[in-house]
Amino acid sequence: MGRLNFAEAVEAFTDLIQLAIWNRIHRVEDAVWDPRGKRALFEGMDVKKPNILFLGAADGYEAMQLLAMYPGGHAVLVDYDDFCRTDRFGKFPESYPFLGQDPSTGHYKTYRRADMDIDFDVADIRDLKYGKEFDIVISVGLIEHFPDEHKPHAIEFHRRFLKPGG
Repeated sequence: MGRLNFAEAVEAFTDLIQLAIWNRIHRVEDAVWDPRGKRALFEGMDVKKPNILFLGAADGYEAMQLLAMYPGGHAVLVDYDDFCRTDRFGKFPESYPFLGQDPSTGHYKTYRRADMDIDFDVADIRDLKYGKEFDIVISVGLIEHFPDEHKPHAIEFHRRFLKPGG
């Protein structure tokens, strides 16, 4: 048995810690980015036919998942980039299945984008003229695009459009 090389031990321990951190991050990311994780985040809300505002919507995936889980609602997707309207949302696969519930039977049902009431507004969120009319206001991957000193304002944009109790 050889002598303990302290530098190699530190390097091995550092690698082990980095691997543990990497695994932890990916478990958290999977909970957010995996469709099952997103469904779990949205389950249990007390809403029927929600009016949804999605800020920084890109392809609108999360709003479509919400509309499948709480059918009969309406979503307004907002993104400042017209490419998101024409390509990311506009070319979102029509056949992509969203699992929800059929309110008439209570059984699971598959919804598609064409089954949903969705509008897309190309605008800067700072210029929106909506009132407090939405049951749900969401964003995914939006807040980090604001400088730290503006993050509270970005969060306030979400609150500004929520109905009381939303």
